[in-house]
Amino acid sequence: MSLLRSVYVSLACLDRRDAQTLVQEIVDHARSANAAAQITGALMFDGSRFAQVLEGPEDKIVRLVDSIASDRRHENVVLIQQKRVVGRLFTGFSMAYSGRSVFVGRSIARTLAGHHGETDDALEQLVRLMLEFTR
Repeated sequence: MSLLRSVYVSLACLDRRDAQTLVQEIVDHARSANAAAQITGALMFDGSRFAQVLEGPEDKIVRLVDSIASDRRHENVVLIQQKRVVGRLFTGFSMAYSGRSVFVGRSIARTLAGHHGETDDALEQLVRLMLEFTR
């Protein structure tokens, strides 16, 4: 089975008053759907932006990323990375999520700034941060 890892960042289109409740609903649904589809990953939310790593069977990740790109709960979906990988980083997590964090926002901003060909260091730092939340 060919595994694909995708990392994207997007701008949330959620009513700020209900954002935490809506994000928790997204996480709950993702955990169930991802487990059934053999998808693992992590989601971060800083109050206005999402950052997510998804990994799993290539065909299922491609479909999921397409679905996410057309989801009206966010906009400006920027696919930072999509590559075939040998193994998973988030084994055991159909969707790791730690809650809203301002600290996460700075990491997301650095990743977007570095996405224009300058360096992959910011992306690697974002993924490492997500991994730390799962420990």
